[in-house]
Amino acid sequence: MLKASGALTRDILYVGEKSGMEEDVCLRYGVPFSGISAGKFRRYFSLKNVRDVLKFPAGFFEAKRILRDFKPDVIFSKGGYVAFPVVLAGRMLGANIIIHDSDAIPGLTTRLSAPFAHTICVAWKEAMKFFPAKKTVLTGIPIRKSILEADADEGFRITGFRKGKPVIFVSGGSLGAKRLNELVVEALPLLLPHCQVVHFTGKGKGQVSKERTIKGYKVFESLDQEYAHVLASADLCISRAGANALFEYMALSKPTMLIPLGRNASRGDQIANASILEKEGASIVFDENTLDGKALAKRILSMLKDKKRLKQMGKRANDFFCSVEKSDEWSKIFLSKTCVLILT
Repeated sequence: MLKASGALTRDILYVGEKSGMEEDVCLRYGVPFSGISAGKFRRYFSLKNVRDVLKFPAGFFEAKRILRDFKPDVIFSKGGYVAFPVVLAGRMLGANIIIHDSDAIPGLTTRLSAPFAHTICVAWKEAMKFFPAKKTVLTGIPIRKSILEADADEGFRITGFRKGKPVIFVSGGSLGAKRLNELVVEALPLLLPHCQVVHFTGKGKGQVSKERTIKGYKVFESLDQEYAHVLASADLCISRAGANALFEYMALSKPTMLIPLGRNASRGDQIANASILEKEGASIVFDENTLDGKALAKRILSMLKDKKRLKQMGKRANDFFCSVEKSDEWSKIFLSKTCVLILT
């Protein structure tokens, strides 16, 4: 997006954790990568906090060395725990700091980085209250071109599903969601006579179901280029409530049934994200602790019968997406910069 706008005119460097998954992704897309030591910030007591605090000084000095060599004009942070030492080192060296948070409740790294940032970008209006108004901008989340150009017919070719029978797209994200996967498998006997299910289980989670070869049910542990096309073919999405996925569903006008990660396993960001879409009439939200496979199947089948409501939910999802997605803001923010360092 930034390249197309002309906002990027020189180099990009991605800084991530040493031996982290980011390096593989960067290699796949031809993006230069540098690794630093990184310690995760946890909101709960853990002995790992002691170990990880000791990693911070090493990460800071490694980041400082990288920045001196690369000489960036801009440091862009997406709020991952690797980012903070780089943001701090970059501010000390005079770089322009731009940070972005995808969730309605900003993460800890974003909040720690905010005092050092020149511009704070947020995806939801509800997140603006956490930061100084004079340097906070509503930008939404940039959507991949492949999502916007997705072909439903290609999705049917990939899954082998037939047109005319509803398609349910289930995703717990690239890391998978154990309980969500289990709920869907429990629901299959009731669902498959009436619809087709494509199940994105997450890497290493494909064995969640022994019914991998059953007609009308397709399992993927990972989806890369196929993801957008498969998503485009869906009539209804069942998902966690991570912000990036939600914005992709909204961009394609997909109605959703969301099962957000609970407060026992998160800061409540997914609950907040899902709640916003539910209030907009774009989604139905469930608590996984009070849900079983049979109840989930009944709600899905009830939704599929109400085609008018599905259509309205999809439209409301896209209307909301259009109200918060401000792609032109990214160009304004980065315009006139000549060298960008991208962080996680």
